[in-house]
Amino acid sequence: MDIRRITALADVALVVALQTEVWGAAETVPTHEVLVHSRTGGLVLGAYGGAGDLIGFAYAFPAWQAGAAPWLHSQMVAVRQGARSRGAGFALKGAQRREALAMGYRRITWTYDPLQGPNANLNIARLGAIARHYERDVYGAMQDSLNAGLPSDRVLVEWDLDRARVRARLDQGSVASDPADLAPSVTPLQPGGGRWPRIAALDLGRGEPELRVAIPGDFLAMKAADLGLAADWRAQTRAALEHYFAAGYAVVGFARGQAVHHYLLRAGGDPFAR
Repeated sequence: MDIRRITALADVALVVALQTEVWGAAETVPTHEVLVHSRTGGLVLGAYGGAGDLIGFAYAFPAWQAGAAPWLHSQMVAVRQGARSRGAGFALKGAQRREALAMGYRRITWTYDPLQGPNANLNIARLGAIARHYERDVYGAMQDSLNAGLPSDRVLVEWDLDRARVRARLDQGSVASDPADLAPSVTPLQPGGGRWPRIAALDLGRGEPELRVAIPGDFLAMKAADLGLAADWRAQTRAALEHYFAAGYAVVGFARGQAVHHYLLRAGGDPFAR
């Protein structure tokens, strides 16, 4: 695929159309806003297939707060349904990093739903980002198929672009699993329980250097089959992550499984100090 910057109105219009295709018109960022950001310090990238058609995009804008150098906040990355699972998301993020560094940025942030395993695998395991801030119901009630029916909780991803860990993950291209299996779990599961696992009871009294937090193996399928159980997973993982983030832990790894996946949390001010 070909990935290139987008600044022309006609190309931005295609980005907006793809937003609508993926999330629905109610959640679409309008053309004029994407266009202005693409020309005033933001970054809009398009991924084009062999026929020259737009199959994905990444949209980011400048961010700033007192006492910190400006950075990019990546608001959206989307890939057309028929083009998923072909590496477009990973390629877009790699291109986003290269372009951001060329523009003088050293950091990119974004948010994602912590119960979405594919996003967690890309963001944490493959890109080498971390998360240590939890945000409740960030966007309020959302009506698209991915978010409808549950609070729009998110974790904030921090991607330090010059980290040796980040460079290694991008060079490696794929990370099968981070080593989380030896860390104690703070979300033990009930035995049995039918098709979908359920958290038995949170263990919020642990203080080991590394801990695990489980998420469902297929949250979207669980949500479609049992919204009440999906809501319970939202509440339980919210409580676990908020508690341990407040205690100084950060998500630094992600291990894929079958019924559940696991986040690896590590204590300490700098999660990459060892």
